[in-house]
Amino acid sequence: MATIRANKRSEIEHWLLLLVSPFVVSLVANIVVAVGTNSQVSLQTWVLLAVSVIVWIACYLAAFTAAFRTPILWWARVHRCRRFLKPRVAVLDGRISDDGTALVQPIYTTRTPDEWCQEIRSQNPRWHVELESVDRALSEEADLVVNPFGEAYPEEDLSLHTTFTRVRDYVRGGGVYVNVAGYPFWWKTNPATGVRAPSGRWEQQQTNLMLLRPLLPDLLGISPLNAPPQPVLTRQDPLDSRRFGEIAGAGGGNGARVFRSYSITTQRMIPLLRTATCQEIIIGAVPYGAGYFVFAGLDIDQASPSFAKALAAIRGWANYESEGRQ
Repeated sequence: MATIRANKRSEIEHWLLLLVSPFVVSLVANIVVAVGTNSQVSLQTWVLLAVSVIVWIACYLAAFTAAFRTPILWWARVHRCRRFLKPRVAVLDGRISDDGTALVQPIYTTRTPDEWCQEIRSQNPRWHVELESVDRALSEEADLVVNPFGEAYPEEDLSLHTTFTRVRDYVRGGGVYVNVAGYPFWWKTNPATGVRAPSGRWEQQQTNLMLLRPLLPDLLGISPLNAPPQPVLTRQDPLDSRRFGEIAGAGGGNGARVFRSYSITTQRMIPLLRTATCQEIIIGAVPYGAGYFVFAGLDIDQASPSFAKALAAIRGWANYESEGRQ
């Protein structure tokens, strides 16, 4: 909530400095000139000045004080709910820019970006769903960005992780990033060259021993469980079902292939789908800034219902957002 409030206050401050203040100053200057030259100032001009000053004071209080804290939160919440009634969904196609190439190979999912796009669109005909490059998805501020490549993701700079940083900032600003399978951000691929490498940073543990630290623990302080891909039975608690709709039974039956699920004790993670024992979270959401990361610890093949469950989770999260996360 604090981040949402800060974002809205920043937006109000932007318009205060860009539009309202220059307009008031210009209007005052015109009146001063008119008075100085003994010209008559119309009643409409005085009324416009009074209204402008009131608007300026309101914007100043909203941007720089806590006077309008409650209305700002209400405004932000209503605006977000309306966005997710008909969300704009960007399914990454593997390109960084629109004129780039797409050479990212999916890992722990056999479904192509086209299949994700078509299925999300067909199941949610009111949504705006497109295959997009990273640049377009992030610059046009999609409500949901779906990474269909599982453990892999397109990375412009394999050394500096610039694309990962952009995704992080997108979520912090209020976006929702969905990773459909495996360990998020484990493999990075430069689409321009096709070069793939493990993501993260190297740490020296002792002499002549270097350890690669993945990006996810640095970002959110969490890690999925280390277990091989396996079939499991899934379930949802009543609260999960009320919030996100039916996910466990999506695709027929409660089974799914799971890889890299999360402990039920994972800090701040909101469960969408659990194992039948309720000891692990298969699909969960983690807040970050004003947005969320949604991680699906699945192994998506052609035979199991894992694909259907991931699609149901995407739809369920959008509905949850549209209802004010109640």
